[in-house]
Amino acid sequence: TPFAGTSRRTQKSGRWRSTYALGRPLDPILVFATRFNLSEPTLNLTWHRVAMRITPELVSSSSHGINCLGEFLLDLRGNLLPLIENLGTATDVYDAIDLSDNQLSIIEGFPPYPRLKALYLANNHVVRITETVPKSIPCLETMILSGNRLRTFSEIEVLGRFKNLVTLSLLDNPVCATPNYRNFVIHKVPSLRFLDFQRIRDSERKEAKQLFGTNEGRGTLADVDGSRNLGFKEIANAERSLDLLRKAISNATSVEKIRELEGALRRGGIEEVLRVHRLEP
Repeated sequence: TPFAGTSRRTQKSGRWRSTYALGRPLDPILVFATRFNLSEPTLNLTWHRVAMRITPELVSSSSHGINCLGEFLLDLRGNLLPLIENLGTATDVYDAIDLSDNQLSIIEGFPPYPRLKALYLANNHVVRITETVPKSIPCLETMILSGNRLRTFSEIEVLGRFKNLVTLSLLDNPVCATPNYRNFVIHKVPSLRFLDFQRIRDSERKEAKQLFGTNEGRGTLADVDGSRNLGFKEIANAERSLDLLRKAISNATSVEKIRELEGALRRGGIEEVLRVHRLEP
């Protein structure tokens, strides 16, 4: 049987309560509970999806093969994956990786994949793509990011570092509603031929070039660079603050100090801890 679990009967209600875990390696882990009365014909089921992690076992047991585009595809979609990790266990033999329908918020963690040509990331929670990804996947030609949470030009500016990118979809991202969105992407990613499943016309390339050659366009690019640098500074400050918080915790020598740290965290977060202990981020 593919199921394994335990069952018990309560003394007061005379009901059975059972919990099973789906043990088939090709499917996401599903946990459900059943409760029924032997004297009643009805059966109530409650299903709970459990988030998974990318492990060597998941990679080896996941579906892989030639898709309709002739790509050798590793299928990791629909596993509720929160982050990309341990893909080094998958050798560089795949033309495409499908990570659609997961819970990814930051795209990072790829090992060197010079063979990889297509990356499918639709219907996640992506808000950021790190600069390490273009270095790890230098030959990427297709990226599908439909249905994510990219909001600003500064969050998609990194796409210009994919020098071989031909097909890109950002449909159903908030950034699509930004004025001059299409012109910005065409200008930033000159290798593109298809954007949001529409062919890029020569007239659009000329329009994008003219727009970002004006003072208004150059101002937009300057704003993007400024926002990007500000974001890096915020990340660096946050990491510095976390290091100082760890130091404060390690230096706490009594229960009173621990409670003081806990109270400061409850009142105002890390900033309050740094203020109380006079630590500079």
